[in-house]
Amino acid sequence: MDARTLRYYLRAWPMVFASSGFYSVILVAGLKQIFGVGDAYLKTVGLASFVVFCIFGVYYLAPRLKRIEFGEEERYTSVWGARVGVIVGASIGTVLSVPFIDKIGFLSELPRWLAVSMLFVVFAMAVFVFSHYVWKPGRRH
Repeated sequence: MDARTLRYYLRAWPMVFASSGFYSVILVAGLKQIFGVGDAYLKTVGLASFVVFCIFGVYYLAPRLKRIEFGEEERYTSVWGARVGVIVGASIGTVLSVPFIDKIGFLSELPRWLAVSMLFVVFAMAVFVFSHYVWKPGRRH
């Protein structure tokens, strides 16, 4: 490993760990809002989700950002990795918007599980469209 790669990983890994912590806090807050889970379970779920997000970040995100930063040929994310990204993105969007269900007219009239499911599907479709849209700078479509 050369010095440039080492410097990159020293910069990227704290970013991955901070992002994992942020996503874990959002997940735990969402579980508390949606399910009303107790504190002991929340700590366990928070720690487990932090570890899972760190593994995905180190395995998928850090090498991809390294290739982008160093100008190497960009590889596409695997189908499995893309599905995980869509599910995580849709879950985060859903959890952040759950407090607003009562303020949205047609969602407040639906049962809570149906409203949460509809929000998840809407966010999953949005994340799917944005993650699969191929955009390359300097090239017109």
